[in-house]
Amino acid sequence: MSSHTEAPASLNFRAYTKKGWQLLVTLRDKNEADLLERFKVTVGVLTEMEVTPFPATTAKVPIVADCAPYVPAPQASAPALEDFTFNASILRVAVEGGRKRFKVLGEQFTQWGIVIYDEVLQASGYNIEELEAKDYDITGTVAVVTHDNKQRKKVKELRRE
Repeated sequence: MSSHTEAPASLNFRAYTKKGWQLLVTLRDKNEADLLERFKVTVGVLTEMEVTPFPATTAKVPIVADCAPYVPAPQASAPALEDFTFNASILRVAVEGGRKRFKVLGEQFTQWGIVIYDEVLQASGYNIEELEAKDYDITGTVAVVTHDNKQRKKVKELRRE
């Protein structure tokens, strides 16, 4: 059984993410000098992540034990993006982390391509087990692209023309 001893130097502060998450950060160290150095590094990282400090105020704010949790102001959602098509030319199969990943390339998407998921490939007649890690020529195929709930593009259908 281990006994826990409190660090001789500690620092607490609050900050907010761009999405409105409130963070309570506690730093502890063996002395004030090391603690302040860790704080400086932490502030640098949080600044890069666009986390902002809890707003300073000159007014006295009463501490209320049963106050309501912080709720960020609602943000207007972006309008839904419409589906579109493009002439596909390559089905790229790659293996990342031991798992097959698939992208469709063509027209304006020849450099990076657009992701296509296993189930969509199977519904389009491909046997994903037989596909090797390489580029396949799928000229004559049209890719139908939609957007997920975060408005990222994904191929939802491949059609032979």
